Amino acid sequence: MTVGQDIVLHQTVHGYRSGHELLQTSVRLAPDVQRTLLVQSDLSGPRLAAGFEEYASGYPLDAVGSYVLARTWYAPEMERPGCVWTHSLLIQFADLARLPAPSRLRALFRRPSREDAYGRSQLPELVLSAPGDGDEPHPFPKDVATRVLEALYDAPGSTAVLFAQNSTLFESLVLAIWSQQWPRLRRGFRFCSGALSARQQDGSAFDLLVAPLVLRSRLPRELPSATIVEHVENPVSTATWVHAGVVDLCGGESGLREFLWAYGADAVRPRESWKPLAEAFELLHAEAGGDVVAERVVAVVGACFQASDDCGRLKLDLFGPDARFRSAGLTASQVLLRIARSPHAAAFLEPELKLPEQARTLWTSDCNSATDLLQALVADEPLNELGERILGALCDAVGPVAALELENRHRGLLTVLVDRSPGLATSPGLWRVPLDRQREFLDLLARKGLAHVRRSVAAMLAAGACDIAGDAARALGDDAAQAVLDAVDQNEGLLAEALGTGWDDILKRDPRAVVGWLRRSPSSSTRLSFAIAHLDPHGEASASFPPHAWLAAAADGFGAMSPGVRTRCAGFVLAIGLRAKTAEGALLVALSYPDVYRAAASPRDELPYDVWRWMSDDLPSLHWYRQWDRCERMSLGLTDRFARPEWPLQAFLSAARDQDALQQALEVARDKRSPLGSRLRKELDRGILSATPDQRRIIESRRW
Repeated sequence: MTVGQDIVLHQTVHGYRSGHELLQTSVRLAPDVQRTLLVQSDLSGPRLAAGFEEYASGYPLDAVGSYVLARTWYAPEMERPGCVWTHSLLIQFADLARLPAPSRLRALFRRPSREDAYGRSQLPELVLSAPGDGDEPHPFPKDVATRVLEALYDAPGSTAVLFAQNSTLFESLVLAIWSQQWPRLRRGFRFCSGALSARQQDGSAFDLLVAPLVLRSRLPRELPSATIVEHVENPVSTATWVHAGVVDLCGGESGLREFLWAYGADAVRPRESWKPLAEAFELLHAEAGGDVVAERVVAVVGACFQASDDCGRLKLDLFGPDARFRSAGLTASQVLLRIARSPHAAAFLEPELKLPEQARTLWTSDCNSATDLLQALVADEPLNELGERILGALCDAVGPVAALELENRHRGLLTVLVDRSPGLATSPGLWRVPLDRQREFLDLLARKGLAHVRRSVAAMLAAGACDIAGDAARALGDDAAQAVLDAVDQNEGLLAEALGTGWDDILKRDPRAVVGWLRRSPSSSTRLSFAIAHLDPHGEASASFPPHAWLAAAADGFGAMSPGVRTRCAGFVLAIGLRAKTAEGALLVALSYPDVYRAAASPRDELPYDVWRWMSDDLPSLHWYRQWDRCERMSLGLTDRFARPEWPLQAFLSAARDQDALQQALEVARDKRSPLGSRLRKELDRGILSATPDQRRIIESRRW
């Protein structure tokens, strides 16, 4: 437990009484914990070696959440050979981060005496004040320190064994290495500065042993996986990460220790993490170019911390959106490129890194870097899954205008952008490129799915890309016409424009789709004229649309249309009405007849032949020498239809609201002795019909 800034340590003393046993303690311990302490506090081997009469040990007691730092003394004063005294300090794991320098801890050890150890069983707790200054620099042999660090952290699964003449020669180095470690690594680290055998704890080998020279041939056999630390003066090749560790051990102010403590805290495998963390530290403080640093740092972190949450804080500070190490050359573009190609993509999947979001942001913050990154990502070197997401996010951020600018500077890049971000194809600008490029985009979209082609049709239409219509129709098959109509719904401005021959042909080949679209559309003169431009009034699709539906579609009339369009639409509706048998047919004729008659009666005959052809087969014939008179034939057809009792005469007056049209219709009716005239006169006299004064005058002036 901790009290304020003080650190409370428990202690035990082991020695010989009726055998090696616990003699004194400041805390009650469970039997299994006592057994571990008993074994580890005994002599570290079967027999004593000269120079190893005193040594230090360190190991964890996970069951009580404590770390044991112990000192053992040979006890020659005891009658039985091989007896030792061991004084152990129990440091709670939570206090490992606040320990003072090793010299202050070493000062706490007291060699027991027979009288003292046997006199009382209860020991007091030890209270340490807040940590003070660090140890004075020790004159460690740098070559030995180098080899020990290499043995410990270059082969983290083995025991590092250092042979020495005595146990005190390298004890300060061992304790300095332990002190250098961050708390999570410290609490699992097992060491002994006087190992007389291959020491273990519950089946786990110690990490670092200093052993007497006499065991040089035997100990490697007991520990076949051990790494023997050879004493070599002035090592020829030393990795920079080792050099940084040695400088720190010797008291140099490199900043490595602070880096290790900051970023080793959430390392999943602490001892294995020491080397890559030191490598990362050295890279970040190297003078190499930023791109080299980014490549190596990503390689080290990805290979050594492959779980996304392993050393998460380090990854966030290196690669996150608010990375601390931009000054070390780790720019966002360099980091994103290296991560996108890393074989260890899973290491960088932590959501807090927000790598795809960084790619999107880069486009607005540094367009030139984003462009360079984009070009690098689409090069031949493959991307990992995360790289695909980074590239996709970058493509999404580019936008259609910038994408076209990139295409101007780097031909072919636009195809890659569309491949990664098909949404770009919904921009009209994309379809203003040459036809070959349009076909390239269309094929690409089709391979990704016809839904992408459908969504892009509106952009093709808006761009006036008529030549691609046939290719689009082949790609979409039976859905082509509906895709065009959906595009028109997205951009109603297309209703008033000519789509172009290719697109018009698609709609004309599927009139049922056009009729269905008109049925679902709100009443609108522009929608009516658009549909009529792609229909035949005598086709099956038009016939399937009943007169009352045409009447609803034409409810707005033709007044808002241009003269030419108005004539065509009126002619179409008139052709439908002439064939209808019901009263709705009369209303269609009433709506359309005036415009068509006016065009036919114009001195320049403004009724186009194809419009005339729609209705000519449904109008009565005249003598061959009068067949040319369209107005007379129309008048004859009008009177013929309204002679039917089911067609209301009020609709006739609406159809013949122009004086010329009414006069000619009445003359034709009189010549053919049609009952229409007498019916008109009777219903007018009885007040059934509503007529204009001119219409009444014309009707009453006739003799019937």
